[in-house]
Order: sequence, then structure tokens, then C-alpha cells
Amino acid sequence: MFSRSRLHPAYIVMNFLSSLRDMIFPLLFILFTAFRGGSFEWWSLLAIGAILFFTILSGFIRWLRFYYVVTEREIQIEYGLFVRKQRFIPFERIQAIHVTQGIIHRLFGLVKLQIETAGGSVEPEAQLSALTKKQGEELREWIRKQDDGLDEDSVEKNESEEVEYESKLSTKALFIVASTSGGFGVLFSFIAAISSQIEQFLPEEFYENVYETLISSSIAFLSIVIFLIAFLAWIVSIISTLFRFGGFTVRKYRDEIVIERGLLEKREVTVPINKVQAVRIDEGLLRQPFHYATISLEIAGDSGQDEEQSTIIHPLIKRDEIYSFLEKVLPTFAKENPFQTVPKRSLRRYIFRNTWFFVLLTCVAFFFIPVTYATLTIGLIIFAIIFGILKHKDAGWFLTEQLVGVRFRRLKRTTVFTLKKRIQAIETHQSFIQARRNLVSFQMSVLGGLVGNTYVVLDMDKNKADELFHQLRP
Repeated sequence: MFSRSRLHPAYIVMNFLSSLRDMIFPLLFILFTAFRGGSFEWWSLLAIGAILFFTILSGFIRWLRFYYVVTEREIQIEYGLFVRKQRFIPFERIQAIHVTQGIIHRLFGLVKLQIETAGGSVEPEAQLSALTKKQGEELREWIRKQDDGLDEDSVEKNESEEVEYESKLSTKALFIVASTSGGFGVLFSFIAAISSQIEQFLPEEFYENVYETLISSSIAFLSIVIFLIAFLAWIVSIISTLFRFGGFTVRKYRDEIVIERGLLEKREVTVPINKVQAVRIDEGLLRQPFHYATISLEIAGDSGQDEEQSTIIHPLIKRDEIYSFLEKVLPTFAKENPFQTVPKRSLRRYIFRNTWFFVLLTCVAFFFIPVTYATLTIGLIIFAIIFGILKHKDAGWFLTEQLVGVRFRRLKRTTVFTLKKRIQAIETHQSFIQARRNLVSFQMSVLGGLVGNTYVVLDMDKNKADELFHQLRP
């Protein structure tokens, strides 16, 4: 369909800006050292100029030596600065197509197209970073049609294919998603990234003074500091989630699902229905009391780049509406079944598994820090016991003629169900202690992410686990 083509020349500018963002701290360090002696060292400007020049030059060469070709069966990519590389991606291996448009892309009217395959790696299997909107749409449609095996007479009919179902996230639901996302790691990751860059500029006395201040502070002061940090993390999480999920829309076509989301960076993901490996339902700690959940898809080959958000097909849904929604989007998976639970005799193991670390931590705390602060760790033990009871209560599984599902809890309660034919591996394992109580742990693996996903139900009754194991064997 397409001849041998290059990316849009704006890739050179985009590559330069991306590299400049990664080099901002080293460049600031060069400027900082230039002023340390009381007089300005002109060599720093030459160094910065040389770095910027070679960054632009390398971007130009990358653009010059990057080609892509689309045929009737595959997409071919040629790239490499000094070592020439070629990559061939058959259409039948494609699991999902991501089309994103960041702020810089919008300035030039471009999009970025990413292709995920079942043999993906940390990076997408193929990434065309600078295509015009028209090129991106044409390429995505061509790949989809060839993968479906459509002939030329079917093209016009397929282009007018109607949306069978569409769901949009309301403004109210968006704010609920943002305020209950629990994404405190966004702030902590940012702080860690900044700390790793400025650590070399901080004297050792700084860390000693921080430690002494914390030890000499009152519990009330520390509580206020922790509350402020948690509140700031919550605000950052809300803003980040609003930008990620703004304009969220999911559309169901005859044979594919299209997910759109994002305010600053618009992202569109196309997932063929026959490539869906499993459905995952997550109920977070903040959402479960209000009977809210998130529905995601397991897709083979997700590169790990924003994987958790890219395959979400409903960020916020009432628990009693889940299966009616799946009936419209993925009817094959829309079968509600009662879960069998793990036996009561396994409760002790769930509690022990959840509390032993905190018991050890408490002992160490009483030995090394003042008793006033060490007593706070006892609350962690109480919390761990309660959490162990919840994990035991939530663990379970079900099995039908076509579907198998498991349920477990880490922090959030997760339910995963898949078709029997999608299971890649099943396994049971039993420790010496489990054997004494006639317990066994069951795990199943499905394609998803980089190397597949494995889900485990701990401490099942051995007889039921054996029955489940043999029913799932080919």
C-alpha cells in the first residue's frame, strides 16, 4: 500500500526536545560548576553548545536513516545509526495499535503510532513517532483490514462500519476516578527522580540534620508532616488522573474495541476482540466500600509503557453493572458465576503470611528507636491482621464450560476470568506446612504484558484444587 517512506521531518525537533528533557540536570550541573569559582568559565558554554549540536545532529541522522514500508502482509522497518537493522512484523502477530498525540505532536499536526505484538519487549515492537494524522489513520485502517483478511471489495463496506456500542465517562465519574485512584506513587516517584539528580549536590550533614530533626520531633509534628505529604500526593494524583482519563470513551465495533482518553496527551488504543486474553476487575480500597470497580483487558505484548491505563475499558463502574456492560462489549466473557472460597482452616496461614514482617519490624523498632515511636509500629500489626482476614475472605475461584476465574487480594481486590483455551499454563504447589493441613496453592497463567501474567489462589482445599487442575487439563 505504501512506498518506502520516512517519518515527518518534525521528528528531528521532537527528538531534540526529548533529549533535552533527559539532559536538563547534567546541563544545569555544568552551569553550576562554571560559577563555583566566583568567575564564569567560558568552557561550559562550549561544552553545552557541543552537546546540543551533537544532539541535533544525531536526531537528523536517525531521521535520515529510518524507513518504513507497509505491504499486504507485514510492516517493515529499517533503522540504525551505524549498524543497519531491519524488523519485519506480520499483521497476524499484532495485538494492539496505540495512536497517541502529545502537546508537541499537536503543534505539528502529527501522531505517534505504536504496535504491540505477543512477542513484545520493554519498548513497543514498532514505533512510528512522527506521522501526519492522515498517515496514521490510513496505516491503522490498512493493518486492521489486512489482519481481518478483507479484500478490496470489502473496504468501502468496512469503512462505514457502525459503532455497536459507545460509553463515555461522565464528568462526575471522572472526578470520582481521580479522587479515589490512590496513585500516591506519582508524587513519590517524582520526588525520587529529583532526589537522584540532586543527591550529589547535598552535603552529608544535610541527611544527618534531617535524621536528628525527625528523632527530636514530637509525634504530633510528625503526624502533621505525614498528613501534609499524603494530602499533597492525593492532590497530585487527582490532577494526574484528570489529565490521563479526561475524555475517556470506549467504542465497540463488530470485531474490535477502540479506547480513547487523555487531555494533554490524547491516546487511542485499538484492540481486536479475538486478541483479548482475559478480563480483570479491580476494586481498590477507596472504591470497594462504594461498590465501584475498574474493568481492564489483558493483552499480550503490552510494552509496560502506561500498561495499566492503556487497556482499561471502564475506569469506574458499579459492581452490579459489570456484567451488563460486558454483555455489550465482550459478550463471551459476560457470565456471572458464584465463587467458591478457600477453607476456614487456611485463615491462620493468611494472617501469618501477612503479619510476620511487621512483627519483625516492631521488634527491631523497639531495639533501635525510642519506645514512644516504636509503639506506633504495633498499629501496623493490627492493620496486617485485618488485611490478612480480608485476603482470606476474598480468595476464590469458579469454573464453567468455557470460563475459569480466580479472585484474590493484594491491596485491591482483583477478579480475573478467561476462556479455558486462553490459559497458557496451570500449576499447583504445596509446601510441607500446607500438606499438614491438606492445602495447596493453584496458579494459572495467561498471555499479557511482556512475559505473561500469573494469578494465584493461595491455600485452596487440596481435593478441590486437584479437581480444578484436572478439569483444565487439555
